[in-house]
Parts: sequence; structure tokens; C-alpha cells
Amino acid sequence: MSPLSNWFFNIVSSVLLALVITLVTRLVLSKRDDLEADPDAPGDDPDALQLSARERTGLLRATIVFGLAAVAIVAVLIPHGSPLRGENGSIVESPFLDGIAMVVAVLFGLVGITYGVTVQAIERAADVPKLMAEGIKQMAPVLVLFFAIAQSYTVPLAVAMTVAWTLLFLAWWALGIPLGPGAPVR
Repeated sequence: MSPLSNWFFNIVSSVLLALVITLVTRLVLSKRDDLEADPDAPGDDPDALQLSARERTGLLRATIVFGLAAVAIVAVLIPHGSPLRGENGSIVESPFLDGIAMVVAVLFGLVGITYGVTVQAIERAADVPKLMAEGIKQMAPVLVLFFAIAQSYTVPLAVAMTVAWTLLFLAWWALGIPLGPGAPVR
């Protein structure tokens, strides 16, 4: 089996679940009486959300680096004899997809470092691990809070997603639609 063997079903499932999450959030969760605005939260001051010229330049450069890296990855994958391809030139069962986590990590690292250097948050290589650790340190309390809140606020979401996804799968199976390239449902 390849990572693409259930591609068709995953695409439809993603769209369906996004719609279900949006509907349940808008129609059920946002109507809860116990939800109140945080009085300590900063106001919605649009001027405070403006990017500086340096930040806009950083985003532009990071976008360019992302685009160039994506083009380079595709260019390396195009030749039939590429070392990133699998047997018989397959991309589906290949070293590229086996190591996709590393590809994504390097790509995100390049984009982040480009932005950091441009906005002068990164002045030397030793700054990168420090900034990564600082980012995780700042997010950790919020993640713990999200996990705690998720226990009570996501029961309607979990039920709705389970029902919707199960109905989708049963309909998919009944219609005999392939799960993905070369992966029949039966």
C-alpha cells in the first residue's frame, strides 16, 4: 500500500469534516451560555496588527524561498531515474515519500530561517535552536489548556464527525468508488 492508496476518500473526507466542524461550531458550540469574552484579552485594534516594512519583506523572501524550494523538489523528482524515485520510477513508493517528514521539516526550516534573518531575529546559527525552544516554551501552557478545554467542548464535534464520516464511508462503499489510485473499495 502507498500513502496515496486512499487519496480520493481522504480528499472528500477532509472537505466533509471541515464542513461538519464549521456547522457544529457555528450552530452548537458558539451558542453556549458559558462562553464569554476574556476581559484581559487585548482589544481588536487594527493598528496593532500592522506589519512593518521589514516583516513584509521577510514574508516576501520566505515565500520566494518556499517557491524556489518547491520548484527544486519537483525538478529533482521529474527525471525518471531520480534517486528520490522508487522502483520503476515510482513516486508513490519512493524514498521521497518515505522521508517526506524530513522534506517538510527542511522546507519549513528554510522558510523560517529566511524570515528570521530578514527581520533580524536570527543573527547567527546558534539563535535558531534558542528561538525554536522559546517558541515551544511559549506554546506549552496554551497546549495544556487546549487539551483540558477540549475534553468538554469537543464532545458535540466528536459525535458529529463520527456520524458524518461513518455515513460517508458507508455511502462510498455502497457506491463502490475507489479509495484512491489503484485501491478499489472492495
